[in-house]
Amino acid sequence: MKRLIFLLLPCIVLVSLFAPLTAQAAYTPDFEINSEAAYLVNMETGKVIYEKNAQTQYLPASTTKIMTAIIALETIDDIDNTMVTAPAYVFDQLYGLSASNADLRVDEQLSMKDLLYALMLRSACEGASIIADYIGEGDIQKFVDMMNAKAEEIGCTNTHFVNAHGLDEPDQLTTAYDMYLITNYALTNEQIGARFREIATTYSYTMAATNKHPEPRVISHTNKMMSSNTDLNGGYSRSYVQGIKTGTSNEYFNLVTMAKQDGYTYLLVTLGAHGQNSFVTYSDHAALYDWAFKTFESKVLARPGSKTIPNDVKVEFAKGTDSLVLTTQDAVSELLPKDVKEEAVMWDTSSLPETVQAPIRKGDKIGEVQLKLQNEVVQTVTVVAAEDVDRSQIAYTLYLAKTVVTSWWFLLILAILIAFIIAYIVLVVLYNKRRKKKKYTRRYK
Repeated sequence: MKRLIFLLLPCIVLVSLFAPLTAQAAYTPDFEINSEAAYLVNMETGKVIYEKNAQTQYLPASTTKIMTAIIALETIDDIDNTMVTAPAYVFDQLYGLSASNADLRVDEQLSMKDLLYALMLRSACEGASIIADYIGEGDIQKFVDMMNAKAEEIGCTNTHFVNAHGLDEPDQLTTAYDMYLITNYALTNEQIGARFREIATTYSYTMAATNKHPEPRVISHTNKMMSSNTDLNGGYSRSYVQGIKTGTSNEYFNLVTMAKQDGYTYLLVTLGAHGQNSFVTYSDHAALYDWAFKTFESKVLARPGSKTIPNDVKVEFAKGTDSLVLTTQDAVSELLPKDVKEEAVMWDTSSLPETVQAPIRKGDKIGEVQLKLQNEVVQTVTVVAAEDVDRSQIAYTLYLAKTVVTSWWFLLILAILIAFIIAYIVLVVLYNKRRKKKKYTRRYK
C-alpha cells in the first residue's frame, strides 16, 4: 500500500500544478491586509477585485469629508467666486478636540474653492464646519441632513452622518462598500465629477491671501503615498496613487485612494487599520494595488459581428436556412488574471430561446448569455442576430393554415357545422320517410 501511495504522489502533485485556477482563487491575494474592511473596484468595468467585511460598519473619520465636498459642489455653482466668512462658533465647537485643521481663522474670508482644497487636502475640520454653516444658512444640522439624504439617494444603506467633519461620534458610521459608492459618485457624477477629481487628487495647492493671512500659503495632501519622498511614508509611496482622502479616528486609520496605471484605474477603500501611524493603511493600499496591476488585464472575448457564440438558434419560416448565427451586441472584454486564457471563459447559452421566427434583421436582440469562469458568472452579455433572415411566405402561409385548422375556435365551428349537417341529413331522411308513408297510405285506401 505504501509503495502504491509513493508511486501516485508525483501524479497528484502534477495534476494539482496544472489544475485550472478557480475564479475565487484568482481574485484572492496571497497576503493579509491590516485593515479590518476593504473594497477594491476596477473603475473601467465596475468589477469588484477584492473585498473584506465590506458591509460592516466603522467610524468613517475624515473620509466623511468626501460627502461634505459632494454637497458643497452640488449646491454652489461658482466655487471660485463664492466668498465665505468663517463664524466664531465653529471654532468654539472644535476647541480642545485636537481636530485636523488648515489654520483658518475667525472671520476669515475665503472662497468656497479654497475651503474645498483645505477640506480635501489638509482635512480641515474647521473648513468642513464653515462649509456646513454657509450652505445650511447658519444651521449645521440642516447640512448634515442633506448629507444623509444624499447618502440614501446614492444607495448607501449602512451609513449615517452626525457631523460634517468626521470627528468620532457613536452614530457616525459607514461601511467600505458605502464609502465606495459615495466616492465613486463624487468621481463620476456628470455635474461635479471633474471638479471633485481635480481637487481630491491634487498633491499641493496654493491658497489665496486673505484678510487673516496676508500671504498666499501652500497646503499639501495628507495622503503621503502621493509623495516622491519615500522617507516620509516608510517606502509606501506609489507614483500611480491619486488622492483621495485619509481618515484617522481615535481607534484606527481609514483611507480612500484612486490609482491609475497602464490604462487601468482602481478605487480602494480601507477601514479599521490598527497601528501606531498611517503606514498601516499605506501598506495595505500599496500591496493591493501592486497585486491588482500585476495580476489582472483586460481580455477581449468577442467583437461585434464575429461568430463567438457557440450555439446557433433554430429559425422558423426562414427562407434558405433553418438556423440563425448569433453575435454580441457590443465588444466584450473582461478583466481577468493574466494567466487565465480566453478559452477558459465559457459561454452559457441555456437562457437563449430554442427557436425564433423569421423575418429577422441583423442586430435584432435575441437574448442574453452568461460568461462563466469555473462556473462563476463574470458577465452577462446581450446577443443579437449576426445576419438578416427573410421569411418564406409559403412556409409562413402553411403555418397560418395549420394554426387556423388546429385552433379551438375553428374546431368548435367545424363541430357545430358537422352537427348541423348531421341534423339536416337526419331531418331530410325523416321527412322523406314520412312522405313515402303518406303516399303509400293514399294508394291503398
